[in-house]
Amino acid sequence: MPDWAALNTLLGDFAWGLDTKDPDAVLACYWPGARYSVQAADGTLYGPHEGHDAIRAHFGGTIGRQTDTRRHVITNVRVASVAGATSTVAAYLSLMVTVDGVLRPRCTGTYRFVVREEGGELRFDESSVTLDGAF
Repeated sequence: MPDWAALNTLLGDFAWGLDTKDPDAVLACYWPGARYSVQAADGTLYGPHEGHDAIRAHFGGTIGRQTDTRRHVITNVRVASVAGATSTVAAYLSLMVTVDGVLRPRCTGTYRFVVREEGGELRFDESSVTLDGAF
C-alpha cells in the first residue's frame, strides 16, 4: 500500500501543475515511459500518450490553450489494488472553472492511476481520466 501522505501529495502536485498551467510540474509526477490518456464523454480517446515527450506535448498543448482559471478537485481517493511496489488508485475529478469572476462546475469524471514507488519516490506509471462531459 502506498504511503497515504505521499499519494495525496502526488495527486495534489498533479492537480496543482494542471491548475497553474505548468506542464513541467505535471510531468514531474510521471516516471519515464509512463502513459496518460483521456476518454472524452463523446467516446473520443486522446492517447495513450507514452513517455515524457508525448505527455509533455499533450499537457503543454491542452493547458496552453486554456484562457480560464481551472481547479482540478481530486476526491474519493481509494487504493483499488496493490502488487508489490505498484498500486492502482481510483478517484473522482470535479473540474471547476472561473471566467470573468464567475465560478461554475465544468465537468466531472473518474481517474485511474497506476502508481509505483521506487527509491522512496512515488510517481505515476499510468494515468487516465474518463470524463462525464466536455472539458
